[in-house]
Amino acid sequence: MRINLRKITYFLLDVFCAAVAVFFAVLLRFDMEFSSAKGYIMAGNAPFFIALVASVILFGVIFGRYTSLQNTFSARDVFWKGISCVCSVVLTIVLHEIFKFNISMSILLIFMVLFFVLEMVLISAEIGIRFYNSSLRATKTKARRALIVGAGRAGSMLVQMLMTSRGMESFPVAVVDDDPAKQGMKISGVRVCGEISDAVSVAKKVDAEEIIIAIPSATAGELKEIFEKCRRTGLAVKFFGNPIDFHEFIRGSKKSLKNLSIEDLLFRDSIKTDMNAVREYIRGKTVLVTGGAGSIGSEICRQVLEYGCKYLVVMDINENGLFFLRNDLLGKYPEERFCVRVGSVRDKERMNYLFARHKFDVVFHAAAHKHVPLMEDNPFEAVKNNVFGTKNTIECCIENKTERFVLISTDKAVNPTNVMGATKRAAELLVQKYNGFGCVLSAVRFGNVLGSNGSVIPIFQKQIEQGGPVTVTHRDIMRYFMTIPEAVSLVLNAGITAKNGETFVLDMGQPVSIYDLACNMIELAGLRPHEDIEIEFTGLRPGEKMFEELKLDSEKCTKTQHDKIFVMHPEALSESLDGDIEELYELLGVDCGEEKLKEALFNVIGIDFKESVLRGSDVNAFEELV
Repeated sequence: MRINLRKITYFLLDVFCAAVAVFFAVLLRFDMEFSSAKGYIMAGNAPFFIALVASVILFGVIFGRYTSLQNTFSARDVFWKGISCVCSVVLTIVLHEIFKFNISMSILLIFMVLFFVLEMVLISAEIGIRFYNSSLRATKTKARRALIVGAGRAGSMLVQMLMTSRGMESFPVAVVDDDPAKQGMKISGVRVCGEISDAVSVAKKVDAEEIIIAIPSATAGELKEIFEKCRRTGLAVKFFGNPIDFHEFIRGSKKSLKNLSIEDLLFRDSIKTDMNAVREYIRGKTVLVTGGAGSIGSEICRQVLEYGCKYLVVMDINENGLFFLRNDLLGKYPEERFCVRVGSVRDKERMNYLFARHKFDVVFHAAAHKHVPLMEDNPFEAVKNNVFGTKNTIECCIENKTERFVLISTDKAVNPTNVMGATKRAAELLVQKYNGFGCVLSAVRFGNVLGSNGSVIPIFQKQIEQGGPVTVTHRDIMRYFMTIPEAVSLVLNAGITAKNGETFVLDMGQPVSIYDLACNMIELAGLRPHEDIEIEFTGLRPGEKMFEELKLDSEKCTKTQHDKIFVMHPEALSESLDGDIEELYELLGVDCGEEKLKEALFNVIGIDFKESVLRGSDVNAFEELV
């Protein structure tokens, strides 16, 4: 059994303090006459005083003095130490009444005061020793000198833990807070040196090497403002304050003290979604997810399994992605609850086989070619997959009496200027066209997703790791962003509430400047934009838009029961839609040329191809919009 020397030391110190307090209590009772005090103790009263010392140890055990794992002290500890002293005296008074010891009550009162004072002296000494050791640790190790932002509960706890815990990589040297009442005060010896706006001057004064933001109550907007003030120091910024991280940190986890994540840098409040309705609907259903190996598709798979679907079929043409997804799902769910199937939505026979075998209740259609520049160079593949792959899937749903079909669309489908956006808009029109044939069809439209395959975030990260340059297409380009779990949660909510072939739009918050995002990511790595890492503007790529929109001018937007989901009410479909789609399909089988195919595609969605290309790079239109 491992011996805890620190706890044994506490035990011996309590015995010592109690014995000293007993001796001096008797000595004070007899006006500091040593011979009288000694005679009083030895005159048959020694058992009583031994019992008094033993009671101190007893209540030390009861109140966890020798079993607690805590390494810090607080007002709570002082309070319970006082209670322990009172309980010890009360117990000895009871013993006095039972055994009729010849003891003066004044001795007990003096003992209680003396013992409490001695304990407080020892606690203060230990705090002082720890403070000295932590200061010594900061000078002898490579612990970074940290400026703490926030002197509230989280900030105070952070300072205390960094000061007293071994092995921490940061050491607090100053605190800043906007509360005037806290200015000049100290937290475990670390002074509050100014307001958050003084971060630059304070950091320079104390030679800080990093900044740690410890304000868990800050909203996304407030956090952005704080970060903007801190970034002027040129120091790396870390974040401490997520409630989960906070409790992990108290338990000693250093991972809870983390660099600001990409999600943090967007400075937007996370969307919290009530999933009870989704859980009730999905439970017991057989679900198909096309494009299930992709970023959105794989998250849909995880969530529908979590919400209790009866059986899940994951379909994708990407066999490697399916392989890794299957292994991931097997770590959480039994193989009897799902299967993965290699196949393409372009293969109608394969689709018919899967629908006939599994009798799907719900289909989430995430299969699509999505990379804008690639689809500009490969328009035939984009049309085959995104338009006619969607058409195949919808027709299978109708023929097999599937309850619901949900198309994963994109903000690039609104006033598209590229092939990918136009194909997704055509897919939305197919949802509108085929609704009312026994299957409830709907589309969900949203913007860029953080962490998705091929998104701008991992590209920037790799460029920064390689030393730059970071490439941005245009100084003023803007995009909407969401996290993958947020997007999928809203997709599931929208899908189960659809009634009449609607197109749903998710509230993406405010669009984000890609240039500002690049600058923030560079600073997140502890570097300086245009100094340590260069930012180059490469110009808009073929088909790329300066800005994205979430609704067409002709669409009427209304709220749903969910405050983050809106429904678009489009105009009636063009009478020529069937003929336009047939013409587009026929062009796939002939050598018509890419330009003619693009013109036919844009004709399906009712947009002049040449005008749409000009709109995408129109900076004036962008400025009018924002």
